Amino acid sequence: MRLGRVAAITLRQFYLLRESPARVLPLFAWVALDMVPWGGIGRCLNRVTAAGFNFVPVLLARCSSASSSPA
Repeated sequence: MRLGRVAAITLRQFYLLRESPARVLPLFAWVALDMVPWGGIGRCLNRVTAAGFNFVPVLLARCSSASSSPA
């Protein structure tokens, strides 16, 4: 990953947000909309599993190991 490209994309996003403040709302709205269903799914999974077993860290560990594996 080249630092120059990352800086260019960051600068482009900064300029876009500066030109149109309405673009800021979706940044937070989509995060909130993602958290609500996943929080509900996590609570349901923890409710149906055995006592003392937390399902969410298992899901996060599997998702992070799957995304970090080389293609």
